[in-house]
Amino acid sequence: MYMSDRVFFLSADIEITNKCHNRCAICPRDRMTRTSGYMEEPTFSGLLSLFSGRGMLITFSGLGDPLLHPKCLDYVRRLRKTENSVGIVIHPSSLNDEDHLRDLVRSSPSQITVSFPSLKREIFENLCPGSDFKEDLEKTLYLINLTRNKTGIRISGIRTRLNPYEKKDFLEYWKGKGVDVWFKPCHGRGGHLRDSRIYQRKGEGLCSGSCSLMRFHTFITWQGDVLACCHDLTGETKMGNIADMQATAILEAKNRAVDRRPPFVLCNLCDEPLRNVKLPPRPAAADKKSRRIFFRNIAGQVTTDPVTIN
Repeated sequence: MYMSDRVFFLSADIEITNKCHNRCAICPRDRMTRTSGYMEEPTFSGLLSLFSGRGMLITFSGLGDPLLHPKCLDYVRRLRKTENSVGIVIHPSSLNDEDHLRDLVRSSPSQITVSFPSLKREIFENLCPGSDFKEDLEKTLYLINLTRNKTGIRISGIRTRLNPYEKKDFLEYWKGKGVDVWFKPCHGRGGHLRDSRIYQRKGEGLCSGSCSLMRFHTFITWQGDVLACCHDLTGETKMGNIADMQATAILEAKNRAVDRRPPFVLCNLCDEPLRNVKLPPRPAAADKKSRRIFFRNIAGQVTTDPVTIN
């Protein structure tokens, strides 16, 4: 199933759409030049064939709001039948009403990650312009109750220059609600995030010259393009398209990329913490236990917060 221990399929982010109605300050969508659109059935069918039976963690994520895709929940259900874990990253403002919340839970994702950057109303509404803190908190708490004993849920907060000391209170609040939570430092999204009110540039580039994240993680756009990661807003790192490539060809292309120093020019501006993690041994294919150990090892290198990956 895998070419080698150097590059392998273990997780994938699927950007089923790169459209989004939110205007989050920590998302550099205004710099994206990739074509906007929605994944179509032939491309999704190609994903099913590519990932079927691999025992991966596949997450609907990227620079768009997956819930805007009219077939999002249908895609979740169908991917769940392919022996993979399926996650989805959402913003609470995208949840329209109670029926929408219930439909999301009924689609049975392995895990729902709710982006809730801060528990301080002023900061939340600064980071998420146009969002209503009280309303989004109520929807998130309602979703937590709906998911109990049904599907995993995690709250994702972010440390910015606006809330440098919030971590302790943030973790305690959500742990008190009985959910997994992490609170991670903001990074520069491949050099694209330039709002100095929120984020201050840190060390950039790859310590080893190569990217650890690219070795086990695959990013696929709504068009089926295989890019280095979601921080490629232009498509400059395209390694191929799943319509034209079998699994071995994708791995070969990624092998060639990780052999370069750096893999792509974009990597010189990256300060994503996962780029420099030391990878543990590759987990056995479709072995959930060894996969959890792998992800927990990596998470422990970039955050001290508890992480559960189904």
